[in-house]
Amino acid sequence: MSNQSNTGGFARLADLALDGAAIGGVLAITHGVDLIYRPAAFIIGGLLLLAGAWLAARKGA
Repeated sequence: MSNQSNTGGFARLADLALDGAAIGGVLAITHGVDLIYRPAAFIIGGLLLLAGAWLAARKGA
């Protein structure tokens, strides 16, 4: 077994952890807005999802 396979696994785990943190942040922001004013939570959630999709598409290009 080579070190490269282990490094790839750790890099994949780090990517998943970063994705999880980003999703958790989006959920926390949206929930906080929901506690203040419910209709605004849908707007903010949609904007955050659009921003995430734009960043993912930019990363893939």
